[in-house]
Amino acid sequence: MTFLARWMLAVGLGAACRSGPAPGPDPGSDPSRSSTAEDVGRRLGRERVAFGRCYARERMNLQPVDRADYLVEVTVPAGGGHPEATIVERAVSGIETLEACLVDVIRRVEFRAPEGGPLVVDVPIRAPRS
Repeated sequence: MTFLARWMLAVGLGAACRSGPAPGPDPGSDPSRSSTAEDVGRRLGRERVAFGRCYARERMNLQPVDRADYLVEVTVPAGGGHPEATIVERAVSGIETLEACLVDVIRRVEFRAPEGGPLVVDVPIRAPRS
């Protein structure tokens, strides 16, 4: 059974857990521990450069991306590995190549298995403001 919660993480790239196990104390770098919403937010926060490249590529294609903010639902499978990512909210429509790039960055990240089944995390991605 999963614990239902909603919270924002202060990692620059925030993440809100909608369902999944309750976060416990940070057990450090123990590789045997399970993924939590905090881990997902922290790990995706390290992908800022890759997300920035997605936005930069669209600017070169003359796309107006300054306000292209997204909310992405990230699902870490019960067995861990690469997550599924689906854009559930968008501030600007019609920039499919940007959306595909952002989702691809998320899907390349690998996570440990979450405790108690799949972990679903809402991750806001905000466009770099010029």
